[in-house]
Amino acid sequence: MNALTGTFTLTVTGCGASDTWTATSTSQPVLAMHAGAFTNGSVPVYTMSGNGAMSGNGASTTIGSAMFANTTSHVRFANINISGTQSGQPFTLIFTAIQDASTDSQLQRIVRALSSSAASRTRRASLSGPARELPRTPTAWGS
Repeated sequence: MNALTGTFTLTVTGCGASDTWTATSTSQPVLAMHAGAFTNGSVPVYTMSGNGAMSGNGASTTIGSAMFANTTSHVRFANINISGTQSGQPFTLIFTAIQDASTDSQLQRIVRALSSSAASRTRRASLSGPARELPRTPTAWGS
């Protein structure tokens, strides 16, 4: 089972230079975003923003999203909340990603969850101090 990916377009209308918008993933790090389509190698972000001066009236911004593979037996929901101002008036939009439950066996889901967790820890880990050899212990069945 792969990550769920998709895109949607935010179009600016009736906005001035002082109008702004911010898109925020409410399910970090499960649901990530990217400017444009989310492809292999895209750098994930969890907040994006813009304003009327950058986008121009009638211009649009494509927001890509990717959601980690679902390793549960339940449907999963995650939101990207978009809030800002249009002609000085506040607005809020909600983009909801819905991901089907995993159809894998329980063992396959556990292996996937553990491998995803281990890969995440490996990326965040940092070594401090010199590398050390692990102590050797004799085995009970051989020399």
